[in-house]
Amino acid sequence: MPTDSKKLRAALIATALWTIALIVAFLLDRPVAQALRDSGIAARFKGTLLAEILKVPGDFWFTAVAALLLTIFHPWHWRAGGLVCLAALVSGMNSIIKWTAGRLRPFKAKGHPDELFPFQFDPFIGGISGLFNVGNVCFPSGHAALAFATAQMLAMLIPRWRWLFYAGASLVGLERVLENAHWVSDVVAAALLGVVGAKIVWWLCELVVQQLRADADAPPVPSPGTPLGSRGNPREVEG
Repeated sequence: MPTDSKKLRAALIATALWTIALIVAFLLDRPVAQALRDSGIAARFKGTLLAEILKVPGDFWFTAVAALLLTIFHPWHWRAGGLVCLAALVSGMNSIIKWTAGRLRPFKAKGHPDELFPFQFDPFIGGISGLFNVGNVCFPSGHAALAFATAQMLAMLIPRWRWLFYAGASLVGLERVLENAHWVSDVVAAALLGVVGAKIVWWLCELVVQQLRADADAPPVPSPGTPLGSRGNPREVEG
C-alpha cells in the first residue's frame, strides 16, 4: 500500500506540473510568436542547416535507426527495438489530434497572414477529408511528439543517458518554435503526448510479460532500467 500511495502522489504531482506547463505555454503563444517574427529570427532561422540538424531527433528515420541499434546492441535486442517502434506509433496519434483541434500555425490564418489567433480552434477541420489533407494544422507538433516518445522510451531502456535523450527532444521543440512553425503550447502538448504515450506502451507490455511469466511460474518483470526478460538479479542497463 505505501508503494501505491507513492505512485498516486507522483502521478498527481506530474499531472499538476503538466497542467501548469500547458497553461504557461498558452500564455506565451502570442508574445513569443510575435517577437520571433518582429525580430526576424523566425525568417532567418527557417530552412537553415542548423534548423535541419536540430530537427533530426523528430524525424522517423532517426527513430528507425535508434530501434535498429537497440535491436543489435541492447540486452533485450528485438524487444527493445520493438518498444521504440511502438512508442513512435502511439505518438502518431498527433495527426488525429491535429485534425480534431483544427488549430493553425502562427501567421497562417486564411485571409489574415499578419495576425495571430493562438486561441482559435476549428474542430474536425476540413471534414473527413481534412484528416488526410489539411495543411498548416499544428496542435500538437508531430516532430516534437515523435522526438519525446523516442526519448522517453530510450530513457527507460538506457537510463544512464536519459538526460541526453530529453535534451535532444527539447531541441526539436525549440527548433519548431524558433521558425514559427508551431506555438509554444504545440510543443508542450507534443511532449506530453510523447512521454505519456511511451509510458503507456511500457506499462502495457509489462502487463503482457507479467502474465506470460505468471503462466510459466517465473519471477516478475523488472522495473525500467533492468533487462526485460531477464531471470537473474535486476541490474541497470549500461549505456
